[in-house]
Amino acid sequence: MEEDLDSTDEEFEMHSFGESDSSSSDLEVEREPFDQNAPAQHLYLSSGGNTTSMALPDLVEPDSEISVLVFLLPTPVVPFETVPINANETRFEEIEDHLKNGLVGCSYIDCRHEVHPPQILEIGTLASVEQVIRRATGFGLVCKTRQRFILVNKVRMHQIHYSGDYNTIWVTNVKVRALRDAQPGPLCRDYSAVLSRISNTTRQQYLRELTSLSQVALQYSDVNNYTKNLTQWLLRWFDEAKLKKELGKGLLSFSFWVATALPTDAMAKIGFLRENSAVNRLVLEWKAAKQLSLLCCRTCGKVIADMKDLFNIMADGMSSNFVNPHGYIHNMFTCTNLRSVAYTGPAQDKDSWFPGYSWRIANCEACGLHLGWRFHSNKKQPKSFFGLVRSSITVREEEEAREDP
Repeated sequence: MEEDLDSTDEEFEMHSFGESDSSSSDLEVEREPFDQNAPAQHLYLSSGGNTTSMALPDLVEPDSEISVLVFLLPTPVVPFETVPINANETRFEEIEDHLKNGLVGCSYIDCRHEVHPPQILEIGTLASVEQVIRRATGFGLVCKTRQRFILVNKVRMHQIHYSGDYNTIWVTNVKVRALRDAQPGPLCRDYSAVLSRISNTTRQQYLRELTSLSQVALQYSDVNNYTKNLTQWLLRWFDEAKLKKELGKGLLSFSFWVATALPTDAMAKIGFLRENSAVNRLVLEWKAAKQLSLLCCRTCGKVIADMKDLFNIMADGMSSNFVNPHGYIHNMFTCTNLRSVAYTGPAQDKDSWFPGYSWRIANCEACGLHLGWRFHSNKKQPKSFFGLVRSSITVREEEEAREDP
């Protein structure tokens, strides 16, 4: 899958809010439910290649330094995400020696037109390589991010390596320091089955007798407030069983899962990644969630979706990372509809990230920025939906939109 930004205006087809191109024959088809686990398998990467599974390496001790190969990605990633890599016109042997410990780094490089020269984020994630796909014309990797790191030395542009088509970027022998994520103290944890069932006010009164902290400080440190608020907010897309499962993995894992689930822009996600405390991260995430209302084009500010347009079709969560045949990685949400987008080119079945669905490029009607894709199937349920790229959006509150002329 790719984005075609060089198409002429004559190739664009307008799509208004609520418009549908389904025919009456669609109603007669008995549709099979889409397998929500399918996108996470990234089966499109293994086409024409040999796949090898890798052993899971140990985590790096916090505060220790190691040298790794770091991929520079056009989208920020946090721990516990799956990251697919697709390098063309580059032999796997060129990087094989740098993967002997089973770890790679992932760091964000800001290559937007308004940023010059490109900026590399100093905070990144260490990832385990789960699969290697060797092809005659390149290679693919499926990686799982596991813990945060910070660059020890600044990466210089002359150190960067490129795949043959220049879309996959990496730096070898980068020294990084594994970061420590602060765990919540006793007052921030669930205070036993009994205390967790009583009201917040009663619990705060009880805790004030155990500490000299003010009530405001206790409320801030009471992580139950934030996990409860966030789970209630996320219930519009996830059932209670899913949220309970994610909470059961611990606050650290939950805080990073929320970072991927919230439909924020890339800069907000970077803010979540920078935080070195799960509690502080949850505080930031709840603050961001309360402000989420409208999703707008990053370039021109045109409203393209709101919260009710989002829906969840992937087992992992609200968003996931995908890589196109040219090696460009997108972090993408799924939506039932987008407002006033312009299509480019015909629908295509090849290299679809969602098996059984064709895809078509969707751009902003007003400025032409690539927003994502429309996916359509004649046999699957749902019959159509949109993929919205995180790096193409900015978030606005509804009150801000009303002030616009």
